[in-house]
Amino acid sequence: NLAVALEECGGATALFLRNLDSIELERFAGTEGAVDPFWSPDGRHIGFFARGKLRQMSIEGGAPQTLADADRFGGAWGADGTILFTTAFGKPLVRIPATGGAPQALTTLDASQQEVSHYWPSFLPDGDHFVFYVRNGRLGEDNAARSTRRMLSLPRHSRRIRSRPAITAG
Repeated sequence: NLAVALEECGGATALFLRNLDSIELERFAGTEGAVDPFWSPDGRHIGFFARGKLRQMSIEGGAPQTLADADRFGGAWGADGTILFTTAFGKPLVRIPATGGAPQALTTLDASQQEVSHYWPSFLPDGDHFVFYVRNGRLGEDNAARSTRRMLSLPRHSRRIRSRPAITAG
């Protein structure tokens, strides 16, 4: 299956699902304003951002569930049911159970490196490590050339996060 956020007549976006064996698109009700969809590892749920909220829903139908306040800047759904995202540009990453709850801090912005935001997380195949973009510079400054990718381990039994050297994004 392929999930996409498409702009409809009138300019509003919504989520659509396409089975790869078909050319037909199915619109999901209740997804007005949806952007940046991402899949659960089992492919049965979709996470997305809409109107300042992180939401998730089953591809079988039903109303989307609001999980947290969040701007759009990517989300990642881990095999253990954890969703990684940022609440807004200029903030670090947080984690939340896919069933809902309070977001918990996951990363910390490093002022000594002029980090201004962590965003676009993505789990690696082992399900324990993830990568994300780090924006360096000052907020409001055109600093796209200063974005890097970083890899971390998802903390399981401690609050310590291991970091590997950043790789410059091209």
